[in-house]
Amino acid sequence: MVMSWWSAAGTAPRSWPASWATHQVTVAAPGPLWYLPEEILGISLYWWIYLTGILNAGADSWVGRYVRQRGDAIIGRQLDRLVADGTVRLLASRVVQGQGRTLTLEDRTALTPSTVLWCTGFRPDHPWLRVPGALDPDGNPRHQAGASPVSGLHWMGLPWQTRLNSSIADGVDRDARDLVSRLESHGLSHRTAPPNPCTPTPGGVG
Repeated sequence: MVMSWWSAAGTAPRSWPASWATHQVTVAAPGPLWYLPEEILGISLYWWIYLTGILNAGADSWVGRYVRQRGDAIIGRQLDRLVADGTVRLLASRVVQGQGRTLTLEDRTALTPSTVLWCTGFRPDHPWLRVPGALDPDGNPRHQAGASPVSGLHWMGLPWQTRLNSSIADGVDRDARDLVSRLESHGLSHRTAPPNPCTPTPGGVG
């Protein structure tokens, strides 16, 4: 058995390993996967979501709220077809423990694969930042459009910092321009930090 833990985010590969045709393959995902086509009417999906404004949807817009609640989609339907024809078994439960040769899923399913391919994606991790007021109790950056309540501290490239594409090259440039404008509007010098639009509460916890 070949075991793969899918992150439920990103683009499915255009070609799959040949071994998948000769091995029992199981994919474990955090929950049910949803897919989007790579092209619509022969045009890349990314052009459609750009032209319709979805790619630039604000974090608090109805589109932004829907996408955040739904979670990331898999671009391409190759995996969907492999699951449908029985080539791949999909288990909608995340891996929570590994001991010896046994993997345990969140729903208590136990598997003993011969090979494990981890495709876990990533998530922000900021325990190294020991600045009072910079992070909320869950360890996430406290900010308003990238401006921290800590004077002189600003964030860039955060997921959903201001819009859907804030964390990719297509959108981070606008957040960067906004940051520069904010700094310039307060006459930033190498010795003076501008005031921030959000104010820390006593003790640095919001």
